[in-house]
Amino acid sequence: MTECEKIVQAYLDYLGQGFKCYTEDEYVVLETPYLYPDGDTIQLFIELLSENRVRMSDLGETLRSLAMLNYKLSSRARKSQFNHILTSTGVRSNKGALCVVTTKEEAGVKMSDLLNGIRQVSSLVYTLRGYAAPTFREEVEGFIRAEGYDPQVDYEIYGDSGRLYRVHLYLDDRRRQAFRTLSAHTRAWAENQLNATYVMWDDIKLKHEDIQRITVIDDIDSVWTSEWLTLLRRVSEFVALWSKREALRSYLRETTLSR
Repeated sequence: MTECEKIVQAYLDYLGQGFKCYTEDEYVVLETPYLYPDGDTIQLFIELLSENRVRMSDLGETLRSLAMLNYKLSSRARKSQFNHILTSTGVRSNKGALCVVTTKEEAGVKMSDLLNGIRQVSSLVYTLRGYAAPTFREEVEGFIRAEGYDPQVDYEIYGDSGRLYRVHLYLDDRRRQAFRTLSAHTRAWAENQLNATYVMWDDIKLKHEDIQRITVIDDIDSVWTSEWLTLLRRVSEFVALWSKREALRSYLRETTLSR
């Protein structure tokens, strides 16, 4: 094997390890090694249409992530850029979702086209004047580091179901504290994050009772209802509101003393 072939094989091995599949409702969910600009994992939702035809979609996550970063298809120029990406990649837009329909034999090629389209569309955010990379997660990370801790970023933890999760921040095996940061400007996106967080924490709790699950919420926008906070407290050791971050500082210090 030549050096070039070794490099190609190493890349393929990396990609293979980065893809994870699990079933959710009527979909097979495919987690990919690729990320949106805000740091969230790009997921594909695969639906069987017939014995040999499947639909692969992002279920609208790409355009929702752009909207969260204040990028909207509100001008003719932006719509033209968006449509050009769809045309060049062969991806369709259906009610806000980016998708392809294909046979199982062509699924690999079409999946590559869809991922290419998703990544190009999500990268439109970089055309925003003054855009700065994310986000609330980094702000929380900086806060924790300022308190003298050294969190690991995008730490991987398996849940009881066998699904692999990436928690946003994790403090070492002595403390065993996992952090999920939530930030949303709309009620719909907040509910999406609520559901994903509830499933993740509940699954991790079943397998790792000793890991503290800490949810940190950016409450600058009043989209988080008291009912949702109650749900999060059922699966979190601690729920911190960013407007009252002193409570998070106190919690970190108290858990340091108790361990």
